[in-house]
Amino acid sequence: MLIIGLTAAFVAGGAPSESHADFKDFMKRLKEDAKQNEEPTQNGSANQQGAAEPQAESQRHASHSETTGGNRGATSTSVAASVSSMKVKEEKLADLVDPRGLSPRTAYVIAPNQTTVATVMRQGSRMAIGIDGKPGPALDEVSLSSVGFSNDSKRFAYVGKKGSTWSVFVDHEPVLELTGITYGHQANDAVLRFSENGKAWAVETRDQGVFAKGKHYQNAKDLVLSSNGKHFAFVMTNPQNQYETQVFLDGKRVGPPGQSAAYPSFTANGTLLHVAWSRGGQQVVYGNKKSQVFAGVRPPSAQGREGVFVFSEDRKHFAFVAWERVPGDPTGHKMTSRVVVDMKPDAIKVEQSSDEISHFVFSPNGTRWAYVAKTVGGQSLIVGGKQVSMEYQSIGQVSFDPAGKHVFAVARHGGAHFILVDDKEFGPYNSVGAGATASPDGKNYAWADETRAAANQPDKTALYVNGKQAQTMNSIWHLSFSPDNQLVCGYQESRTKGASPHGLTQGPNVLRIGDQRYSAGVARAPVFSPDGKHFAYLATDPETRGTRFVVDGKALPPSQFQSGHPHQERLTFTADGKHLVYVGLATPGRGRQLYVEGEAAGSTYEEFVLNHGLGSPSALVPHTDGSVQTLAIRDQAIYRITVSP
Repeated sequence: MLIIGLTAAFVAGGAPSESHADFKDFMKRLKEDAKQNEEPTQNGSANQQGAAEPQAESQRHASHSETTGGNRGATSTSVAASVSSMKVKEEKLADLVDPRGLSPRTAYVIAPNQTTVATVMRQGSRMAIGIDGKPGPALDEVSLSSVGFSNDSKRFAYVGKKGSTWSVFVDHEPVLELTGITYGHQANDAVLRFSENGKAWAVETRDQGVFAKGKHYQNAKDLVLSSNGKHFAFVMTNPQNQYETQVFLDGKRVGPPGQSAAYPSFTANGTLLHVAWSRGGQQVVYGNKKSQVFAGVRPPSAQGREGVFVFSEDRKHFAFVAWERVPGDPTGHKMTSRVVVDMKPDAIKVEQSSDEISHFVFSPNGTRWAYVAKTVGGQSLIVGGKQVSMEYQSIGQVSFDPAGKHVFAVARHGGAHFILVDDKEFGPYNSVGAGATASPDGKNYAWADETRAAANQPDKTALYVNGKQAQTMNSIWHLSFSPDNQLVCGYQESRTKGASPHGLTQGPNVLRIGDQRYSAGVARAPVFSPDGKHFAYLATDPETRGTRFVVDGKALPPSQFQSGHPHQERLTFTADGKHLVYVGLATPGRGRQLYVEGEAAGSTYEEFVLNHGLGSPSALVPHTDGSVQTLAIRDQAIYRITVSP
């Protein structure tokens, strides 16, 4: 991987001037890096020697207190290596029991915080749902798949059977009898919902309607709760007219009799948003505010849509697509479409079709939006209701940078690819893959252009930074930025015929530990410390073909890993960035255990719970106090392990 220290010369809104002194200095450093990549320096040789002598790796980590950052332009403190400064605590939570007799090793549900776990616990001849090993009431039958947690993991709910009656339990207390329901261990038999703040809950059943605020609403569906837990809404079919659906807010019908309504949602402040049918079309109702009557409404083509609406991350803003009839059309069938944001229609109108508006996205703070509009001549990029690009055959991969300063897209036309940045076009290129990526502060962005070579010739990939070509290698991948806004990418560089070194570099110090014979992607999956000063990545060992971690340019002992590809979830830095904790093979013996900078920490387990079970996946979870927690299994029991200063 390549880390590039970007200078303040790269400003938002376009490429820097060729004559800018800082940009020239930046390009000079890139060329020096490329030269050193071709001829490994003494530091690079030392790194390779470190990879060949894993038994001394932890000592080198302990003694290596500083390393020059090269292009990073600063000196970074090395990760501490003393395991003695970290304590390991093991806590047995529960034995694993599968009431269906299938696989106890996956008989648990992990909460959103990734360290709280629900299991089935035996209570004599009966069973109970346990949370972190603390059992609830003894029941004749329980449904582990029904367990749900609030977002903060402090509250939980599940379904259990006592005698012949299934009931809903919230925080181990029975709150609702599901009379008349033959519960079949299916998640849709009774869907338990918490509000975002965890203060309110409600139940939607498959056959018996909605239960909320202590009341039962027969035949209700499409239950939603406001984020603050103060309100709930659902849809119910009129028992006298099966073609009429009605929206209810807090148990009371919304809108006049005879008017159909559907698609309820809540904004961040708890205001109800829904669609109502009116004579001549549909209109959106936001609290007491009504939109004009449209011929129809639909959701933009976007991820995370709810009903006909797409919300910003903070749910303070929403958008939908409205159809309008063309005035003067004698057939009444011609329509145009346009985006409506917060009840205000965009000025851009396009002819209605199946994909006339697509790739809608809000900026992270929700104040800006962008999408692709299909016109007669092709597709155009629209930002904030204004057309900012020419027409192309196709446009996709629309996104904002994390700070919301720039919008990016990939356009294709005439067999060529183009990168769009706001109202600027860069290209043509051969292939730009995933398109542009941007730094957290939004000041810098980069992409790679891959050129396929003729037979027996190496491919070429050019790296572009803020629209200027910076460096060319055979392959560039995992293009990203670190938390401190440093550009990082994996690379492959051919130096001699038949040998293609791979690697990752922090400044000029390159660690090459693989070649094309074993893997087409040797250096991959970078993980950064929170302050961005340290980073680790996965690499393939050319001798064992197994996987090992490389930390700040130093390889950890390969004996700790097996063949295969450990996931990023198996490695994390502590919140203060001083320690690296990861999962590896137990040495000696079988199983797995935790390591801190290459030294074993704690007991051996059969497996760590990183991608198994039900609910959210677990991980190595760093906390602000400098500790790291995770879950593991041994002898059909689940444990919580805490590594702390």
